[in-house]
Amino acid sequence: MNSEKMQHKKLKLHPMQQAHVESCLASCLSTLVQGIKGIGLTAEEEKKLLMDGSNVYRIDFAIGQLIFIAQHHKLKVELLIDFKPYVDHLRKEKFPKSLKIKHLKINEISIKRLVKESPIIIYVDKFHLISKQDMLNRYHYPHYIIVSRFDKKVTILDPWDGQEKELTKKQFMKAVQDLKKRIGLSPRIIRIV
Repeated sequence: MNSEKMQHKKLKLHPMQQAHVESCLASCLSTLVQGIKGIGLTAEEEKKLLMDGSNVYRIDFAIGQLIFIAQHHKLKVELLIDFKPYVDHLRKEKFPKSLKIKHLKINEISIKRLVKESPIIIYVDKFHLISKQDMLNRYHYPHYIIVSRFDKKVTILDPWDGQEKELTKKQFMKAVQDLKKRIGLSPRIIRIV
């Protein structure tokens, strides 16, 4: 394991609450960048990442944000997507070398392996992250979170409320699976490598 990966493994992450309703990915990226470089984003910079990133690659706002963060912070970012036809489509596009897009069957085994190397950002159905008592906020909606530990329990950093949470593996995997089954979106993982 190279020294950069060892460095990632020891990241001290401080969960941040997203500043805008659609800025969960921007908040997750900010949390990882702060852990790696010691530089977080202000609420205004988070909004700029959200808006400018959306303009970089309009087909997929997430890719635009990844390009934006990779170029502005001189980082290498990896986007792992479960739906192979979409990966094949994206491979026809020209992206900066700092962004690698790959196909990965996203399941319990692949998630556990990746989280052992470093924290990951993953796309899930937020319904399974919310307490059953919170009926106002408990609905099916795509949401990015950070996974920092994956063993008997799963530790996540949820940008919606800026809290670290502990989930059962079953609860977490249901959030991953329902993104595809209920919402119709492909699971994806983002890593800073």
